[in-house]
Amino acid sequence: MIIWGSQAQDKRIAAGTFYCPSCRTASAYSHQRIARWLTLCFIPLFPLETLGEYVLCLRCAETFKPLVLAMTPEQVEALVRPWPCASCGSRNPPAEPSCLACSAWAACALPRPPREAHAALEPGTPVPQA
Repeated sequence: MIIWGSQAQDKRIAAGTFYCPSCRTASAYSHQRIARWLTLCFIPLFPLETLGEYVLCLRCAETFKPLVLAMTPEQVEALVRPWPCASCGSRNPPAEPSCLACSAWAACALPRPPREAHAALEPGTPVPQA
């Protein structure tokens, strides 16, 4: 009887140091790639497909997208720093576009363009009236 199948395996493709968004300091990392392998009698023969990649912080064991390796510490801090609401002063998580206390939009949110700007993007299209 021949037993075949597939299994996922992690493989380290790079290592070094990066600015960890969780530790908020320079930490060692391992860049991992997950691939599905064809197996015969539970022995991996060759990779079938790449399932994904991630960066593992070796200090806190958190995982991140590989994009974090290209970011400077200042860029990472800007993304993880809570933002203060201009209306009520409460501090909000960086992923929230509006204040959790008063529902005001973040100061960095772009204002909605006027209707005339939409018409400029598509000539010949009538401007919708409110």
